Amino acid sequence: MNQTKRKIQDLRSAEIAAETRGDIDLLIELKEERLLLELEIVRFAKKTDKKEVIFKPQKIKDIKSVSMEKIGLDYVPFIKGAYNVLAGLGGSGKSAIALKSLLLWLKCNPKKQGLAFFTEDGRDEIVSRAEMICSNSNLNLDLIDRINFICLDNDDRIKWVESGKNGYKIREDYIRSIIDYCLDNSIEYIILDPLKRFHRLSENSNDDMDILVRDVFTKIAVDTKAVVLVLHHSSKGENGGARGASTITDSARVAWQIGRYFIKGSDGKLTENLEKKGKIKLEIIKDNMGIEQLCRIRNKEDKSIDNPLFSGGFNASPIETEFESEPYMPDIF
Repeated sequence: MNQTKRKIQDLRSAEIAAETRGDIDLLIELKEERLLLELEIVRFAKKTDKKEVIFKPQKIKDIKSVSMEKIGLDYVPFIKGAYNVLAGLGGSGKSAIALKSLLLWLKCNPKKQGLAFFTEDGRDEIVSRAEMICSNSNLNLDLIDRINFICLDNDDRIKWVESGKNGYKIREDYIRSIIDYCLDNSIEYIILDPLKRFHRLSENSNDDMDILVRDVFTKIAVDTKAVVLVLHHSSKGENGGARGASTITDSARVAWQIGRYFIKGSDGKLTENLEKKGKIKLEIIKDNMGIEQLCRIRNKEDKSIDNPLFSGGFNASPIETEFESEPYMPDIF
């Protein structure tokens, strides 16, 4: 091909000389030969153009694995670098459990920070909750200074995924901004409370929820290597699990559900079980990382952990973990 290019340059020089002498016939002959050679180069270039490669499998040795660190094994375990779920009815203690989990992690990781979207709580409520948790759990309240908050008092109310007549639209610029902020500030624990705040999709549609949890929540978790803990409401009813499409929990690495203990009286009405007053069930509903087995070993003798907002006395509300029984979630909230 280099030889052809040199031939073209020689023909150009010969054309100039022929034109100078006024030899039109030779000029036409030289130009035709040059154009044919240039066409040959164009055809060769087109034939060897690199096509865009879309499908890109790799050998196992070349694949960079995403960290799947188990954290919180002494409290409520979650997976770092992954999407996690904590489901429960309103007022069941999801936010307090999530906040204590984050504070405990920050205590063990002094150079890291957290990000908490508590979009149903105001600043004062969050501070009060943190004070109770730290007081009852022997934690330094200064840990809260390493948490970045979005709450009722500063919520930007931006939906991460919009829907409309032309389908859905992910706010890619906003998601990228969150990821960059987390990377710049060493944030590796993110709480999103509640799930419904972050989208305008149908929570009953597996297709819609798959977009949210796969293309948004999981992307953030993988790109930041953070725990992404999404708090979600449970369905009402006796056997209520996480509300909405099954992919909300199916796509999580670990999904927990919390609930309270109730008994049915002779009149058929449900009342709180006084023997377990203030205790809350903590049941694992999705686990493909061996978390449930770790919890069984840890809670072999005592299947309860303390409610972060109470300590001591009859009003204490330890959270009781029960793995063998099905949760009883009455429609009373």
